[in-house]
Amino acid sequence: MKDAEAQGMDEITFNAGIFRSRGDDDTRKVKFIGRLLAEAETYHGQTSDGRDRGTNYFIYQTKAGKIIIRWKNWSRWENENDTADYAVYGDIPSYDDDIFGKVLDLGPERLPGDLLQDAAEALGKEMVEYID
Repeated sequence: MKDAEAQGMDEITFNAGIFRSRGDDDTRKVKFIGRLLAEAETYHGQTSDGRDRGTNYFIYQTKAGKIIIRWKNWSRWENENDTADYAVYGDIPSYDDDIFGKVLDLGPERLPGDLLQDAAEALGKEMVEYID
């Protein structure tokens, strides 16, 4: 753990699954050693500003070098459940990759371009779409 901390990594824990507005949640705990590369929030609600529903995204790099993408879909509407899921990759996915979760198999989940660019920059890479 001390080696990981020297590299800017911490133990990260989150829950994935269904967070029910009524009744028991159906989640599992996920834990790994890693660091946050990028995060973003998008809104897709029905109110005039759209901020009644949204998704929070997080991209991490694990101690072993894998990429973990985590997202939480949330709602401020009564009786709507929040959901959270994650996916594990060997590298940052491209702009057009569909993301499917390990817990709920939610998808396809398209990631915001700025989120991917920020994660790539944190790794010293460039996220570019080449056109021939």
